[in-house]
Amino acid sequence: MDQQTGSTHLWSDECEAALCGQIQLELYASYVYMTMANFFDRNDVAFHHIAEYFKNESKEERKHAEMMMEYHNKRGGTTLFSEIRAPQPLNMTNCSILKAMQAALELEETVYKNLLKLHDIADKDPEFQDFIEAHFLHEQVDAIHKLKGYITNLKRVGEGVGEFLFNQHFENE
Repeated sequence: MDQQTGSTHLWSDECEAALCGQIQLELYASYVYMTMANFFDRNDVAFHHIAEYFKNESKEERKHAEMMMEYHNKRGGTTLFSEIRAPQPLNMTNCSILKAMQAALELEETVYKNLLKLHDIADKDPEFQDFIEAHFLHEQVDAIHKLKGYITNLKRVGEGVGEFLFNQHFENE
């Protein structure tokens, strides 16, 4: 029992540290998606549907981090915050919708792999594993699947007019 707060620490230091790392990764992902949203919303890029998609993805990642922080508090943990590294700057020469979707896929796969590690670390904590499974793993699989479809279609239509049409008909689900 913690003498200062009178509470019982409900889980292992390893689980607590791993969750703090996942929170940091979710916040970083939110930051990356906000960078992408801002880039595609610029008037010299003007892919506003794509910008809206990445803006929503940013909000979703932040929501994940907030859910994890709330859960961490319920379990008696202390969320440690650290500096979030800045995403690579985007410009007209290094970014297209296809490249952004490929980067998003890589990011989502990284988040998924990290969630699987977190799930493994929680092997003696079924309640924590259930939290990860119920709120994050299935959603990651769906996000990865959706991004792979976008990438396939973007490769079919190509850059220029193809990207323009992709943006025009893009449905943010």
